[in-house]
Formats: sequence, structure tokens, C-alpha cells
Amino acid sequence: MSEAGDQNEDSPEVAAMLDEYRELYRVYWNPAATQLRQLQKVFEIGLISTDVERAAYRQVVQTFVTNVNSIREFLSFPYTLAGFAAHAGYFREPAPADAPPLESTEFMRAIAKSMRRPEVAAGLKQMSRQAILLLWSAYETFSRDIFIAALNADAGLYAFVAESRFKEQFPASKFANLGVLQQHGYNISGRLGSILAEGRDFSSPKMLRELLCVLFQSTTQAEQLQKCHQDRALWLLGHRRHLIAHRLGIVDDQYIRDTGDSQPIGTPLHVNGDELLMAFLRVLEAAVITIACAVQVSFIRRGD
Repeated sequence: MSEAGDQNEDSPEVAAMLDEYRELYRVYWNPAATQLRQLQKVFEIGLISTDVERAAYRQVVQTFVTNVNSIREFLSFPYTLAGFAAHAGYFREPAPADAPPLESTEFMRAIAKSMRRPEVAAGLKQMSRQAILLLWSAYETFSRDIFIAALNADAGLYAFVAESRFKEQFPASKFANLGVLQQHGYNISGRLGSILAEGRDFSSPKMLRELLCVLFQSTTQAEQLQKCHQDRALWLLGHRRHLIAHRLGIVDDQYIRDTGDSQPIGTPLHVNGDELLMAFLRVLEAAVITIACAVQVSFIRRGD
């Protein structure tokens, strides 16, 4: 299969392939999202490093990257099947041995054609909604893990929590009582985050929008962190996850009030490829800035 990058960008072949890309995005996620691959690579190279290891956040980052890659592989599976069909002629007679290689435009056209079949399109919509659940779960798990790791490393950060609206969700009484002290052998050093997070639900979009900004408000990137967590794509992702998990993905008036989305009430939630890509990008961006803040706090605490 020839690569688009080897062809003239103004050629009819490239124009046709780009049209197929756009069509696929209207129906489903497109794995040829170069910017997503680049951001993922920056995340992997830039953060799984010596600094992260020193700050004791390596496992948190590795878990998050693994989760995100698993979601991408899940979403890419239909393309894998369609690629086999296009190349091996699964639904037609095998091509002669001397047949020319399948061109990029033909390959994309074969994929797009298969994805327009009603039964396939219905399955892709279900996969898109499942990806929303998985992506928010990855972001939620990452946020919870960072909260725990940061407070385990520096109990002094709890002062920011105690002075915020989260003091009732994470009260000092959670760790300052005889039962908890006995459970931990009267030594809660390095365990404050674990104790506070035990039994707490981190799935709320509103909570995740604010909690880590409160925790890392003393860092030089606090303003950037807040801006990132205020992004509409994250807000939409969290509420869509709630709708899918609790309302089987059927749009209701509460979802419309919370998000301002324009989808008709009573219809199944629709998620297109552009929205999935934006959700990926914003989750990755939020994770990058959050881990940077956490590492900075760790260095400040140690006096590096």
C-alpha cells in the first residue's frame, strides 16, 4: 500500500483519500490521528523518565499510558478487520498472485464502504460509547492515583484540601480517629492519600474539574492546570460517561442542562470521530500538566 506522504498533496488520489478520512470521522474514530500519536509519544518519552521515577509517580504514569493505549487498540479493531477484508479479499475471490498492491485510496474506500453498512454502523456507535466509558475511567483512575500519591508523599498538601469545599468529602476525621490509627499501627506516615481516598467516588466531572487544581494550587503551572481542567471536552466526556453508565446512553433533559449539547432528548447519544479525538487529546493534556505539577511539588518538598 502506497503512503499518502509519498504522493502530491494536490493529486486526485490524495484528495480522494482525505475525503474518505473526513467521512470516517463523521461515522467513527480514525486511527490516522497523527496529532494524537505525537502527543502520546511526548507523554511517554517526556514523563516516564528519571524525574518521574524520583518523584515516585512512575507507576501512576505507566498505568495511565497502558490504559490509553488499550482504548486506542480497542477503537482500531474495526480497521484491522476491514484491512484484512480489503487486502485478503475476505468477501470476494482471492486476487491473482500478480495483482498490483492495494492503493491507499482503495484501502480507505473499502474501509469506509464496510463501515456504512447498517449493522456495522450500529456496532461502531456502540464501540464509540464504550470508548467514552473507558476513556473517562482511565482519566478518573489517573486522577485518583495522583491524589493518593501526592498526599502520601506530602501530607502538608492536605492543608489546601482542608481550606476548600472538599474538606467535607475528605475530612480530617477520616484519619484522625482511633480506629484508623489502630488499623495502621498508629503510623499513617506515607499513607494519608490512601486513607482519604478509601471508599471515595472520583467519577464526578465537577469534582475532577476542581480537586487537583486545589491540591496543586501552589505550583507555577496552577493556572494552566485550571484552564486545562475547565476545558469543555473534559466536561462533556464526564457527563457522557454518566449518561452511558446510568441512562444506557439515552439523551435526557438533565444531560442537556449539564452540557448544553444539542442532541435530541430521547435519542441514543451520538459520538463522532472528531469528538473522540478531542476527548483523547484533552485527557492526555490534562494528565501531562497534572503529573508535571505533582512532580514539581515533590521537588519543592525535597528542596531540589
